[in-house]
Amino acid sequence: MKSIYLFLLLLLCALTLYATPVLSVDAKTDAVNLSSHLELFVDKSAKLTFSELSSSTATLFHPTSAEKLSLGYTDAVAWIRFSIKNSTKKSLDFALELPIPWINFIDVYKIEGKHVDEQKCGSLSSASDSYLNSKSFFIPFSIAPEKSVEFYIRFSGEDALTLAPYLYSKKVAQKHNVHITLYIGALIGVLVVMTFFYLILSISLKDRDYFYYAFYLFSLIFMMGSYYGYNSQIFWPDAPLFNQKAISASVAISLFAGLLFSRKFLNIERVLPKFDMFLQLQMGIYLVLAILSFFAIEYHYVVIVTIALMGLYSISLFYISIKTWSLGVAGSGYFILAWSMSLVSSLLAALMGQGYIGYSHTLYYSFGVVTLIDIILLAYALVAKINTIEKEKFQAQKSLVEREKELARLNYQDKKKLEEIVSKRTQELLLINKKLEEISVTDKLTKLYNRVKLDKELLYALEYAERYQSPFSLILLDIDYFKSVNDAYGHLVGDTVLIEFANILKFSIRNTDFVGRWGGEEFLVICPKTDKEGAISLVKHIQTQIRNIDFSVVGKKTASFGVTTYYKGDTPTSILKRTDDGLYRAKESGRDTIVFQA
Repeated sequence: MKSIYLFLLLLLCALTLYATPVLSVDAKTDAVNLSSHLELFVDKSAKLTFSELSSSTATLFHPTSAEKLSLGYTDAVAWIRFSIKNSTKKSLDFALELPIPWINFIDVYKIEGKHVDEQKCGSLSSASDSYLNSKSFFIPFSIAPEKSVEFYIRFSGEDALTLAPYLYSKKVAQKHNVHITLYIGALIGVLVVMTFFYLILSISLKDRDYFYYAFYLFSLIFMMGSYYGYNSQIFWPDAPLFNQKAISASVAISLFAGLLFSRKFLNIERVLPKFDMFLQLQMGIYLVLAILSFFAIEYHYVVIVTIALMGLYSISLFYISIKTWSLGVAGSGYFILAWSMSLVSSLLAALMGQGYIGYSHTLYYSFGVVTLIDIILLAYALVAKINTIEKEKFQAQKSLVEREKELARLNYQDKKKLEEIVSKRTQELLLINKKLEEISVTDKLTKLYNRVKLDKELLYALEYAERYQSPFSLILLDIDYFKSVNDAYGHLVGDTVLIEFANILKFSIRNTDFVGRWGGEEFLVICPKTDKEGAISLVKHIQTQIRNIDFSVVGKKTASFGVTTYYKGDTPTSILKRTDDGLYRAKESGRDTIVFQA
């Protein structure tokens, strides 16, 4: 008899071990996150059917939590199961929400006693229309008094498997639907209104910055539609397969548009020319990715590459925002705030999609909120740029009006005195214009010529040399190990070293030469009517002066030199490339070296 009791006890424990989790509900149950009330089974073979799973006595399912319900991109099939018990004496109406719109196939099996009701939904399922409300899949059902229903749900597809079932009462489900609809409506509304506003603004003001921004906003409409699922409802409701392929394409196009706008607005082509080539390469990759999204056989690989490129995109924009802010580009401060937030939100969204963090409504919907904040900050950047330009115009106009008033107060004194005043004012204006011209072509830190002036002088020297067959040479020098100065002593000491280098160059060159800051710690010297021997002699003189100076704080420093001379048919690009190649060889040869590049 004791053996029988022991057997029954073990059997009871086994049944308890294999029992599906049961959630007890009543009339007061409004909303429940089912993540902690279910069991999970990942079928790596992707072959097991509902009948095989439901009849199996093996322990395939195991309890899970929210952190384990984002599986990322996988070829496996995910199953969850749970039970809901009506603890009241009246029938209750509920709705099961499956909030992620991009999962391809979702099969829901509801078991009441011996009756099994099968319902199909998912982004590629032909039966989804019956259960797609707002952006989510809602499965309505009822529970008889003091009865239980058991659910088995199968998830599969090429997109990320993020399992996040929620249970709502009928009333709360309707309210939740309204909130989702309002959120999506507000998101689309803001994007559409701002797109048309800036498009009209670009046409009326003939400013390409506004057009590129409108194009970026337009691309966000479809990118957010892929993330929140409204593309398939609004734009192509009868093309579910196209909708799936368009997800990566819409993201790639939005990345392209974001880089296009940022490059033009921040004038990266001029202020960061070397990094601009990298940005253009990225833009080309994004366009290729957008095309491949529709033709790639292994679609999930395209999605993974897209997520990786989103990270590269955010980091690149954050970098150029910091650099242009340090150079004083108007509006770049707003870019820093916008892309900082974008970098964090994109990272969290990617981690959720890949399964490293669990799904939450707050995290999922915050991506759209952050995107709206980003575009508002970028709009402020546009306003800041306009204000800077308008202030400069206003100051010029104000100065002119004040001078006109001063002339009017003279009441037409005798002609000689008036002529003297006019002459004096003319000289003042000439001096002011000369000062303004000097400022526009002068590097703010070193007081040498800036790159704008050097470009003009280089072009003039080439034209003169070609017309009169006159020699001229070019010297490009770089301070050796300058980065170690900033790292060891800080940027203030680094700026002091740059100023001292500039002073050496200023007093070492001839009256006919032009010297300026080419960028960072690089300086360019243009030597008209100078052949190879003359250029080498000048470089050696400069090198000796640098070696003999004790720089503030850091002591001795050296520089590397690349030298070249004019050849018939040279262009600014070709002669600068030879000079840069010579500098590169000088660095490779151990630095503090002069290399002539023929």
